[in-house]
Amino acid sequence: MIASGRMILVIGLFFLLAGCGPKVGALGVKQEQPAPRQPLVIAVLPVANQTTDEVAPQILRERLLDELYFRGYKKLAPETVDRTLGQAPDKTLNDAFNAGRIRSALGADSAMRCELTESSVSVRLFYAPVHIAVRCELWDMVSGEVLWSKSCRATHRSFDITPARVKMKSYGGFEAAIDELVADVLETLPYGPELKG
Repeated sequence: MIASGRMILVIGLFFLLAGCGPKVGALGVKQEQPAPRQPLVIAVLPVANQTTDEVAPQILRERLLDELYFRGYKKLAPETVDRTLGQAPDKTLNDAFNAGRIRSALGADSAMRCELTESSVSVRLFYAPVHIAVRCELWDMVSGEVLWSKSCRATHRSFDITPARVKMKSYGGFEAAIDELVADVLETLPYGPELKG
């Protein structure tokens, strides 16, 4: 009776371990999950602005374009991307994904869409903190799936002895915060084909 109980326990453990093991195909070969597709040409879409700052989205987009170029991706002129999207990029974005407009018109196999969620400069007596936050997504233009996404926030503080000088320094702090933000956002994005090839 004890021997049959042990036998049932051994058989039960065998089936449990077999069910938790790696999945194998019909030929006994382990089936790997497909790796995410590597983007080749990225179209950087207009930055969606959730703030009252009208300057930061333009600077952010320019810095993203430059950084993507240095990371080995082909540079697409923002004017060309905007012409492809039309006058209302947010409204036509889903149409562009569904119809493949960006892919066929620009030769881009992916599109980066970023949203500026915070942009503020507070000039105090002796310092001026700058806060900038952004959320970015990289979309596959063939399947419409998100290949990569990241959110970042950067803060830069300028110091000086008078409010007027602090205000002047805050402009440089603003650009420094954007540079830091772009570097952080793209840190986990794989290098492009120009650097891999």
